[in-house]
Amino acid sequence: MKKVFVCVFIVLLACLTSCGVQYPSASSFQDVLSEKLKSLEGMYQSSDDGIFVQQIIETDGNKEDIYIKLLEFLTRTYNDANEVIQVKEKEQGLIVCKGCHKFNVKDFLYGSAIDETPWHIYKAEVKDGKVRVTITLNEMNWYRPASSVLYLGSDSGSYSILDCPPYRNYENNDEHVRKGYVFYYAVSNILNLMKTTKEYLNKTPAYNVDDNW
Repeated sequence: MKKVFVCVFIVLLACLTSCGVQYPSASSFQDVLSEKLKSLEGMYQSSDDGIFVQQIIETDGNKEDIYIKLLEFLTRTYNDANEVIQVKEKEQGLIVCKGCHKFNVKDFLYGSAIDETPWHIYKAEVKDGKVRVTITLNEMNWYRPASSVLYLGSDSGSYSILDCPPYRNYENNDEHVRKGYVFYYAVSNILNLMKTTKEYLNKTPAYNVDDNW
């Protein structure tokens, strides 16, 4: 059965080639990746804990108002805020969450069916009129389903964000390109999360708990 499957795959590949179907070369992916990684330069920092972005966001309201607005934002952003929020200290003005942005590599890289799950820590420290938000990327989980072409069984594993280009290069070009794209999308996601945090705090009025309606 395995031999039949492989033979069918080879025949289909030969047919597609004969029909003039062109696939992007590894070098073209590498060129695009280099440009994408370059576009992120200066927008994040690195430490032993991973990759992080940090910003002090000034906004109207006292400590309690901003704290409530942040909880509203996190509830809207994550499917289950109760599962995501790890620390919630109102008096200290501290919120710590652990969330992820799951995606499939085939969404941006042809021929790969690997699910990637970059985990991040979202930390908000609230004071009157401002909040310091730090979002850190480190743990990366991946899963390859059994249905992937030429992979007979499922597989999974984990690695650090610092194992991705531009912090590490791989001799295997496919792995280099895949992890480079994963790095780009993971960092882009936390940059967008920071942006939407700022927009929500500055554009959305907090619920007035003392409103006499």
